[in-house]
Amino acid sequence: MNRFNEVDMAGKINIKAKLREIAYPDKTSLYPPKEKVKTKETPPTKSIPMLEQFPVRIHPYIVDVKADGHCGYRAVGALLGMGEESWAIVHMNLHKELCQWCQKYIDLFGGDERYEYLKNSLLVDHMISTNKWMTIPNMGYVIANRYNVIVVCLSLK
Repeated sequence: MNRFNEVDMAGKINIKAKLREIAYPDKTSLYPPKEKVKTKETPPTKSIPMLEQFPVRIHPYIVDVKADGHCGYRAVGALLGMGEESWAIVHMNLHKELCQWCQKYIDLFGGDERYEYLKNSLLVDHMISTNKWMTIPNMGYVIANRYNVIVVCLSLK
């Protein structure tokens, strides 16, 4: 209830929709087609590159999202169950987190300059430049605090 009271209208709508799905899983706005759809063959499934290199138990936590500059935030939204398209809500929540705990993050990031850079990187519209991309070393701690999750960064380097 506290989380619901903290979020804006878009967040409340999203939470209500998720609760409806849980409470009424048999209710949906989708209806089956009146006639069976003719298909030639089963469509290929989307495969995630190198997925087999990870233990099977962590496969549910690996997502392949649209690469458009918002992909880091899309991944966070998808893994939290809000969906890829909730990247803007993730931006907003992380911005609120940084503002709410301003002095703590200034201390953590080593000064005002880095803090302001990260806070401003969350203020985007549909056009996004590389300086607005999410990097786990910078935003991982903010994500972990805001959503109460563990953030792990895997790198080949």
